[in-house]
Amino acid sequence: QCLFNAEQVSAVTFISSSHLSCLVPLLDPGSVTVQIMHTEDTKILSNDLEIWVHEPVKLNAVKPSQGYAGFEMKVQIAGVNFEQKVNDHAGITCLFAKTFQSQARLVSSTQIECYTPKDAPKGITSIAVSLQGNEYSVDTLGFEMLDNVPIFAAFPISLYFGMPAQITVRGANFIDTQWSCESGSGLPFDAHRVSANVLVCESVLLSEGNHSLRLTPGDSVFFETNAYIHVVAARTFLSLQPSAGPSQGGVLVTIAGNHFDAYSSAG
Repeated sequence: QCLFNAEQVSAVTFISSSHLSCLVPLLDPGSVTVQIMHTEDTKILSNDLEIWVHEPVKLNAVKPSQGYAGFEMKVQIAGVNFEQKVNDHAGITCLFAKTFQSQARLVSSTQIECYTPKDAPKGITSIAVSLQGNEYSVDTLGFEMLDNVPIFAAFPISLYFGMPAQITVRGANFIDTQWSCESGSGLPFDAHRVSANVLVCESVLLSEGNHSLRLTPGDSVFFETNAYIHVVAARTFLSLQPSAGPSQGGVLVTIAGNHFDAYSSAG
């Protein structure tokens, strides 16, 4: 038998000449001494070993509570007792859908970070946490894996150089997390989620030319919008000739300036 703290016992299972196993009983958190004891005469047959019984992990929230099937995306899990004494936390792990493991990073005793596994299937699922990679928390958190983000439209697609603008992107499955927009050259811009179907890229300022646009949720995944933003030089009005005319109108005026094209209009 296994003897825990010289008080509680558990049956031993023989595995090999060098390995035995026994089930740990319900114990108070802290350091616990384990010994092998003869069943009949209670003689101690081994030296003392020590295990650490940790406080149970409790999960409170996960953000975001959605991810994308086929993509890795960082999620933050809030709870208690993530940081335990005499535990190096190297084995701390998230478990998605009771099957798919993801290595986690300890942020504090109340927060960890991990990434959604690429092979986790689409649909409603759950997250559990283990401190050693084997025994997982009894309580779980709900999580949903979505399809990727279909983009329907982005507007405006024509901007003036040197003039910051907003670009509105319409699509589906925009999850509730921090988003950013990025041009093909890698220049990022802040974005905010209006709804699951609308995202707004803020203060977009690009050089002249054509620029692709992609979206990034949570510093993890990139979604191409297949939209190209055309940036042109700002039109400048320099002079108007003649600069005066009769009140009854009818005078043709000529406007001088820069960067006019066939679609230009003075209003």
